[in-house]
Amino acid sequence: MRALRAADPPMRELSRHRGIDAMTSDRPYRRGMPLEVAVEQVRAGAGTHFHPDVAEAVLDAVGGGTLKLVPQKSMHPDAPMIGAFENPTA
Repeated sequence: MRALRAADPPMRELSRHRGIDAMTSDRPYRRGMPLEVAVEQVRAGAGTHFHPDVAEAVLDAVGGGTLKLVPQKSMHPDAPMIGAFENPTA
């Protein structure tokens, strides 16, 4: 049995969802950013933070309406708008 690599399609799909989820979800130290801001982060990080194919898949999914956020009640309603990382939602 071989280890999965980031180049494997299931791992690319997982990294796409994890990146968007991490940026748009509230954390104890900061609030999640809107999907539009997260998409811009993916666009800006294509080829550096995100594999170009992953970034393209995210942009295609958002543009085609197949990638949407599921509204959730925040577990961290008192989280600051800006936390450990700059969060442009402030």
